[in-house]
Amino acid sequence: MVVNEELQKKREKRLEANQKRQEREKRKREEKAGQNSEAEVEKTPKKSRTIDPEAIQKVTLYVEIHPPAPQQSSRVSKKATARPVIKRGPAFFTLDNDFDEFKSIVAKTIPCKPKLLPIDKMEWRYEKPANDVKKPLVSAEGFEAMHLSLCERKAGFVIYISIPPPRQDDAVSLVKLFCTG
Repeated sequence: MVVNEELQKKREKRLEANQKRQEREKRKREEKAGQNSEAEVEKTPKKSRTIDPEAIQKVTLYVEIHPPAPQQSSRVSKKATARPVIKRGPAFFTLDNDFDEFKSIVAKTIPCKPKLLPIDKMEWRYEKPANDVKKPLVSAEGFEAMHLSLCERKAGFVIYISIPPPRQDDAVSLVKLFCTG
């Protein structure tokens, strides 16, 4: 019975402590509510989630060139080797640029001629989060989607462009053929 009496006393102390704590919290809430109504603070409307395109001065661009997968022979089983990604950049563009200007900026970053860019396989993603899904950038519509996404973003105007290596120019191919052959 002594154990039951001790447990009962502990429960009563906990109940009293909880009641006191609740009373203190209630007084604090009432004081805060009284201060807010006395001050008559005007609530400011929430800021819009979109950013004015003129507010974004520059978007930073990095290009990642992913080499094609090596061809494996069917006879020899080898472990897959890590293909090095060639990184280029930074380069900058504004949201005032159109798709053709954007392609020329990417071409200057690599460097190559704009007509040799593999546009049909170009993708983009944000720098953060690092596991952001790559989105297609194969046409003016893809560029417009990227533009709209950048306008809705509050911060972090850094993007990565992923492409395979650009095609070789016929003149460059002939020079390599004659110089190596």
